[in-house]
Amino acid sequence: MILNFHYIGLVTLVASDVFCRAMDFIMDHVSRKVGITVGLHTFTDIDYADDVTLFIDTQDKYPIALSAMDEEASKFGLHVSWSKTKIQNLGCGSTPSPVVVNGNTVEPVQDFTYLHPNEQ
Repeated sequence: MILNFHYIGLVTLVASDVFCRAMDFIMDHVSRKVGITVGLHTFTDIDYADDVTLFIDTQDKYPIALSAMDEEASKFGLHVSWSKTKIQNLGCGSTPSPVVVNGNTVEPVQDFTYLHPNEQ
């Protein structure tokens, strides 16, 4: 699942540091609710700048993870960009069904290109 955030005015190094600390706090709280296990290792998320990928092992955890992400981010004035948020099955099985979280529908995708040249 790919989650993206909008943030405004984080231009200076100090503000960037504050944003990184906020993201660390958010991911620390959200990662307790998500994760996949491969052998002896558990993987919860990948984040780069203001983009986050959460690893979730069952579809019933999608709404829980998305709600937690939205709730934790809102504490810092950040908001999930629901139109850019997608669900993708990277394992075996069928494409997941759409998920509704706080009145927002999160659509599944079969392919995802990060920073597509036509995206803004």
